[in-house]
Amino acid sequence: VKCKTNDCVCFRVCLYASNESGQPVLVEIQRRCGSAMSFMKTCRALLEAAEGKDPNATLKRKLPPFMSKPVSQMKCLETAKVATPDAAGVLNRVSDLLRSKRRDSNVLGLEELGCLTDPVKSCLPVALHVSKTVLLGDELREDIRMLADCDVFLPDEDFGTSNQYTNRVRHAALAVFSNALAVCKQEGVLKDAVKEHKWLCDYLVPTLLEELKIAESSATTAYLAACGLQSLVSCSDEACQRIESDGGVEALEEAHQFGIRRHELLAKETRLCLNVVKADYR
Repeated sequence: VKCKTNDCVCFRVCLYASNESGQPVLVEIQRRCGSAMSFMKTCRALLEAAEGKDPNATLKRKLPPFMSKPVSQMKCLETAKVATPDAAGVLNRVSDLLRSKRRDSNVLGLEELGCLTDPVKSCLPVALHVSKTVLLGDELREDIRMLADCDVFLPDEDFGTSNQYTNRVRHAALAVFSNALAVCKQEGVLKDAVKEHKWLCDYLVPTLLEELKIAESSATTAYLAACGLQSLVSCSDEACQRIESDGGVEALEEAHQFGIRRHELLAKETRLCLNVVKADYR
């Protein structure tokens, strides 16, 4: 089975019969690309599921087995001062990566932005600051758009790997936008942002709809697009109207039907979008 997680880790699951009767079944998992830490987390859950255990217990485990409490509750750290992260300095470094002529640097910059806009992987103040910079600024957003729209730095000799690179870049870019929209929605700034910054409806909504139209070729990327749309339509009538005028209802319905068959999270997000859009239409 060829698999890909929501954070773009690709791996293969192979099943082997250990004898002529076919039992027990040997399970082998091979990582092909992506974060090794993310792969190991998923791998442990799959192997425990193969043994008949509850995989959710592994996925939701917050502490390593050798720790009885979070690091922040250790007595030796009670008086330690927590430094405020330098979000501005980090964004300058990310901007340099996005503008580099090296493709691996571009991907690294987008993936770092994805972590910075995720409150779980960074912290809420930093996530909000970076999210507002991405959505409400100009330079950083334009850097992301250029990378996601075309392969401006792709040399001719790498043409054979262009599709893989393009998919990875678009997935990372949509993860940034999806995270940023969710954080701004949570903090109550997205509604006003849509009214003041027309690009959110004029560019971002059509871009997300295009990803839904090709959900069968990349369900994980379509899921990120659906998450972004769900954040927009839940707090903006303008976004709902743009979806209706662009024929987005049909795209959402088709992606929803595909999600029911193949991708549960995609089905859930598209259903939430359809509920809001159709209610607004009525």
